[in-house]
Parts: sequence; structure tokens; C-alpha cells
Amino acid sequence: MTLLPLISDIFLIVATVGVALHVHLTMRRMRAVNEVDPGLGGAVSALSTQVDSLRGSLDGALADARSRADTLETALARADDKIGRLEMLIATAEDLEASAYDAARDEPTERDDQAERDAILADLLGPERAPEAALSFRPARTSFQEGLR
Repeated sequence: MTLLPLISDIFLIVATVGVALHVHLTMRRMRAVNEVDPGLGGAVSALSTQVDSLRGSLDGALADARSRADTLETALARADDKIGRLEMLIATAEDLEASAYDAARDEPTERDDQAERDAILADLLGPERAPEAALSFRPARTSFQEGLR
């Protein structure tokens, strides 16, 4: 026997044992991956289902938000219209108040009435008797006249 075929047989046996060990280690790794895979696949499937559910919920929430925004916009437009009406009513009330104040200010007062009465009495009775007659002719004040003061 020659030495060269013996060395080649030894290398062949060592290579075969090395390949057998490699296959055995790979088989163990594949078995570990297969054991994790069903759990991982189930988790991926559950997450996918949840994503679809959340997407549907989000679409519904967006549609509801758009609907409420439209309703709010309509209510805001109505409120702006009513604000304009209220501003006009307030301006009208202020104008009425000012005109009522001017009218009350322009009305003759009791003092003006008394001076007019004194002038009429002076014309009728003469200037020397007019002050005495005016003192006896003064009407009593009413509660309405007191309220105007």
C-alpha cells in the first residue's frame, strides 16, 4: 500500500465527519427556528389583524371628525350672523337711548314753566302784584315730576 491513497482516505473520512457535524448543527438550528416560527407567524398575523382594525377605526374617526367640523362650521356661520344682528340691535338701542335723552333734555323744566307763569301773571296783574300772585299760584309737585329731577 502506498502512502498517498491512505492520506487521501483519511482526508475523505475527516471531511465526511466534518460535513456530518455541520449538517447536525444546521439541523438543530433549523429545528429551533421551526419551533419559533409558528409563534412568530401567529404574532405577525395578530399584528396584521390589529393594524387592519386600527386602520378601519382611524378611517371612521376621520369621517366623524370631518362631519363634526362641517357641523361646527355651519354653527359658527349662524353665530356670526346672530352676532351681527345683536350688534345692530345694540346700536339701535343706543340710538333710541340718545334720542330719548335729547328729548327729555329739550322738554321744559318746572323752572321754565314757573318763569312762563310769572311772565303771564305780570302781563295780567301788573308787575307789582305778579310776585305775590306767583307765590300763591304754584301747583304741588307730583311724584312723576320728582322722578325727572
